[in-house]
Amino acid sequence: MFEEAARKRRLEFIEKEKKQKDQISLMKAEQMKRQEKERLERINRAREQGWRNVLSTGGSGEVKGPFFGSGGAVAPSSFSSRGQYEHYHAIFDQMQQQRAENNENKWKGEIYGRRHPERQKGQLAVERAKQVEEFLQRKREARQNKARAEGHMGILQNLAAMYGGRSSSSRGGKPRNKEEEVYLARLRQIRLQNFNERQQIRAKLRGEKKEADYSEGQEGSEEADMRRKKVEAFKAQASARAAVLKEQLERKRKEAYEREKKVWEEH
Repeated sequence: MFEEAARKRRLEFIEKEKKQKDQISLMKAEQMKRQEKERLERINRAREQGWRNVLSTGGSGEVKGPFFGSGGAVAPSSFSSRGQYEHYHAIFDQMQQQRAENNENKWKGEIYGRRHPERQKGQLAVERAKQVEEFLQRKREARQNKARAEGHMGILQNLAAMYGGRSSSSRGGKPRNKEEEVYLARLRQIRLQNFNERQQIRAKLRGEKKEADYSEGQEGSEEADMRRKKVEAFKAQASARAAVLKEQLERKRKEAYEREKKVWEEH
C-alpha cells in the first residue's frame, strides 16, 4: 500500500517536472523569437534612419540631432554617421566586393569562352589539312599504280607509233604496212607467250596447294585414326579391369556368405 502511494507520488513529481521543463522551453523559444524580431526591427529602423541622416547631411559626415526646448539650438551628434552605422557600411562594402569579384569571374569566363572556340578552330584546321594531305597521298599512289600498270602498254604503243609513223619516199609517203604487220604479229606472239607462262605458273601453284592440302588432310586423318585407336584401347583396358574387379567382388561376397552360413549352422 505504501509502495503504491510512493510510486504514484514519484510519477506525479516526474510529470510535474516534465511540464515545467516544457513550459520553460516554450518560454525560451518565445523569448528568442521576440528578441530576434526586435533585433530585426532595430536593424531596419537603424538602416532607415542612417540613410535619412546621410541624405539630410548631404555627405558632410555629421548628423544633426533634434531640438531641445522651444528656442534651443540644434545639438550636433556625438559621432558621425560612418561610426554610428559601421556595421551596415561593412555589409555594403562586402556586397560591393562580392559584386566586383563576380564581374571579374564573368570577365574571365568570357575571355576563356573566346579562347576556347579559337582553339577548336585551330584543331579543326589541323585535322582538315591532315585529311587533305592523306587524300592527295592516296591520289598520288593511285596515279603511280595506274602508271605502272599502263607502262608496258604505253611503251608498246609508243613503239608502234614510232614504227607506224615512218614514211617511205618510194611509196609516196604511205606507211610501211608490212613492217607494222610484222611488229604487231611479233607483239601478239610475245603477249600470248607471257599469258601462257602466267597461266602455267598459276596452275603449278594451284597444284602445289592442292597437294599440300591433300597431304595435310592425310596426316590429319592418320592422326585421327591413331587417336581413335588409342581411345578404343583405353576403353578395352577399362572394360577388362572392370570385369576383373567385378569378378573379385563377386567371389569375396560368396566367400563371406559361405562363412556366415557355416557359423550359423555350427550354432
